[in-house]
Amino acid sequence: YIDSKAAQVVRSIYVWCIAGDGFTKIAKRLNDNGVLCPTDYLNKNLPFFFSSTYHNRYHQWNMTSVRMILTNPVYKGMLVQNRRTSSTFKGHHQTKTSPETWSIKEHTHRAIVDEATWDLAQAAIASRRHDNPTGEKKRHDFIGLFRCHECGAAMVYSEHGTKCYFQCGLNHRKGAQYCSAHYISLFDLEEEVLIEIQKFAKLCADDPGEAQLFLSQRIYKQYSSSN
Repeated sequence: YIDSKAAQVVRSIYVWCIAGDGFTKIAKRLNDNGVLCPTDYLNKNLPFFFSSTYHNRYHQWNMTSVRMILTNPVYKGMLVQNRRTSSTFKGHHQTKTSPETWSIKEHTHRAIVDEATWDLAQAAIASRRHDNPTGEKKRHDFIGLFRCHECGAAMVYSEHGTKCYFQCGLNHRKGAQYCSAHYISLFDLEEEVLIEIQKFAKLCADDPGEAQLFLSQRIYKQYSSSN
């Protein structure tokens, strides 16, 4: 059976995606409108479904939950199994499987979105991806290497036309009420990194011993913090 209230949220997500909204923008829209995310909606209707206290706390929509809804063929009446596998019985560490190994059954239940809507959404998602000529997803070298100085969130890479920049990940996901819109252009970042490389290279040339001491102290500091 289809939950009409939840189904309407799902259909809206597909409409927004087809209209050009990305995962993060859709998640912001749902949160701003006070729409309960799937976990909280389940908690509201079946308060004793989850035994863990983790699931009883407040959750928000995020890009992952939106992406899962937009890419799961269950919403078009298709059941896909064996999308993930694990090497242990309890399955704590799961890995994605290749599409060739999936078990696919069509028309197993009533669809929430029709085939045409599904296809349009997949085309919209594909058009937003930044792929290189080999078909692999582009990943910039600086991703994961620095964080926002105010909130500590990872800086995320974005492109807008010809502009390439990094911005606060928390601001990007949740908006200005969580953190300011800190950003730096890719050009400025590369300039700053180049300056640091040149400074260290000069130190290596002028005083190799001091350079080795500096590097050893930095490695020890990183090792201690990771421990």
